[in-house]
Amino acid sequence: MRNHYVGGLEAQVAQYRLEKERHRIEAERQRQRRESEARVAREMQLRSASSWPEALRRQVVLMEREARGDDADYFAQGALACRAALVRWEAQTALRMTELVELQARIAAIQDDIRLAVADDLAAEHRDLVGWLWIARRLRAISDPQQFLAW
Repeated sequence: MRNHYVGGLEAQVAQYRLEKERHRIEAERQRQRRESEARVAREMQLRSASSWPEALRRQVVLMEREARGDDADYFAQGALACRAALVRWEAQTALRMTELVELQARIAAIQDDIRLAVADDLAAEHRDLVGWLWIARRLRAISDPQQFLAW
């Protein structure tokens, strides 16, 4: 009877160890998956830009990373070209700053006209609905979209 009892305990210990190993393996798999997802997210971020200067800065990083492998000279030259392009971009931007500022002001004025026209349309179409009128008043009164959301 004692042997049977010891054998049962040994089986339980073995089962426990097996379960513990399965949990360890699963935890490792999940850790690797999270790391992989984070790498993919970083790579996607590195390969997206909302402006040319940002794209050039990110291209420098990408090309310098590749400059360590085959075609190192090609990628090193590409990184240098991107750095030079950034310097030239700043210089060209400085030369045309007045024009850029005027255009940005014109775009802002057009966006304000659109915002006010939308507010007028909402108020005219739904004079008797308080929620619509509230939105129309807020559109007229607030020019900053972030502030519009703060209520």
